[in-house]
Amino acid sequence: MPAGRTAVDVAEDILEFLGDGKPHELEEIANAADLLEEDVKKILDLLMQIGLAKKGVRITNFGFNFLKLPVEEGPKRL
Repeated sequence: MPAGRTAVDVAEDILEFLGDGKPHELEEIANAADLLEEDVKKILDLLMQIGLAKKGVRITNFGFNFLKLPVEEGPKRL
């Protein structure tokens, strides 16, 4: 994982890339996410297991809805 990016950030980046609804190749996704293909494959496997992406590799309707969820900020630091 590149420094400064959490797994959640990377997964969100991948889902946003898949957001066009078209199937994409692993290499194409890896280039867009700036990750190694083997790392992207692991993340895609997880996204498929939880129903956010599907083989081909595409985003699911559930994945689209996930991207639209509001994000709450954590506790503010003083």
